[in-house]
Amino acid sequence: MADLLSSIKGLLESERYADLILRCNGETFRVHCAVVCTRSPFLTRAAELQQFKEASLREIDLSADELPTIRAMIRYLYTDDYPDDAGKQDDCASLASICTPEDEDEDVATPLPIVADPAFPLLFNVKMYIAGNKFSIPGLKTLATNKYRACVTEHWDSPIFSEAATHLWTKTNYPLAADRQLRDVVVEAAFKHLTHFLKRDEFVDLMKSHGDFGLDIVKLIDRHLFIASSHPPATLLEDEMTDEPAPSQDVSSPVRELSPAPVVEKVKGASKKEKMREKKKKPKAARELIAASEESPEVMRDNLTLNPLQIYA
Repeated sequence: MADLLSSIKGLLESERYADLILRCNGETFRVHCAVVCTRSPFLTRAAELQQFKEASLREIDLSADELPTIRAMIRYLYTDDYPDDAGKQDDCASLASICTPEDEDEDVATPLPIVADPAFPLLFNVKMYIAGNKFSIPGLKTLATNKYRACVTEHWDSPIFSEAATHLWTKTNYPLAADRQLRDVVVEAAFKHLTHFLKRDEFVDLMKSHGDFGLDIVKLIDRHLFIASSHPPATLLEDEMTDEPAPSQDVSSPVRELSPAPVVEKVKGASKKEKMREKKKKPKAARELIAASEESPEVMRDNLTLNPLQIYA
């Protein structure tokens, strides 16, 4: 198996036996159908549409996508991995053997500018996730999600966080119950640092322009409130349910004779406090929003005058 994987990776370094051309914004990649098409139903369908043409090699134009994204996707199809820092100098050179510039005056191995911002992978991995969705490559989506999760743990406070989230919500217009693999990771990170993000204009703009993003955060807040109300702190329960130790007394004295009355009062007191906790329902605004969202994901943005930032204010 190791030899097989090594052989497939070796094809990335040679255009020998290549039988398919992928074109993207001035560059051509000579690839192998047996490798790329078997991993991408999108490329399979596109290649089949070209099979009756007279050209010696079938061609697929991917110029609608960004060149760094296509480069990284091709690398993934051959190696099961990709560099999420697409600005590294060796990125283009590593594909030089299968990549040819359409303009012969260009040098395919010319180094690209190095991306200085260490948070850049937040945005790039979002783009790779979107590519995995477009080209029907589930493994690429999973890898992009894992790489994003690793990066956001360290660089959540970068302005690129909001830019990447905006790009994801703009390019993946899913229904509420559809693919949420990366969206859930982004929402969890936003919720974890919500107090910080609400002070940033770009994040507030994101919530205003994408109501479903704000709704996702509201639902996560609601879920955490429900968990908190279902499991009150142990110290609170102890204060309510634990009887105070009775003072030392002469059990023979009829005045000090023990009776169940104090215990009943304690139970009644605990029951009353328990009922009061149950009365602490969700804020009316949140209940209206969540109920309405079940009918349409656009309710928050189009039908409610509610500001998602003030739901739990």
